[in-house]
Amino acid sequence: MRILVQRLIHDLTTDFDLIAVDRAAKALGHLAHRAVPLLITDYAMPAMDGVDLTRAVKQASPSTTVVLITAHSSAGLRAQAHAAGVDHFLAKPFPLSQLDELVHALIRQWRANNT
Repeated sequence: MRILVQRLIHDLTTDFDLIAVDRAAKALGHLAHRAVPLLITDYAMPAMDGVDLTRAVKQASPSTTVVLITAHSSAGLRAQAHAAGVDHFLAKPFPLSQLDELVHALIRQWRANNT
């Protein structure tokens, strides 16, 4: 999923440096050195789930937009995710067109706010 998302975003824009990691700790390590406008994370990861990662990211960088991808789409998880600061929620399986549309919209929003 990580590689697929990375390729999709790479094909959509050259405005961003893409960083793809397989662990939340690695993501936090990158975020300690620079702010990022968009974080796309899976819920299920070793050691720290996507909701906990979101919470940590939003504490350090409240303006980072977070998209959480998960196969667990219960109302309880959605509430927990939104309380942690998740901005967008994608339930697996989802069509790639849905991710494509979301990323396009977020890029347009970022460009409008940064030009």
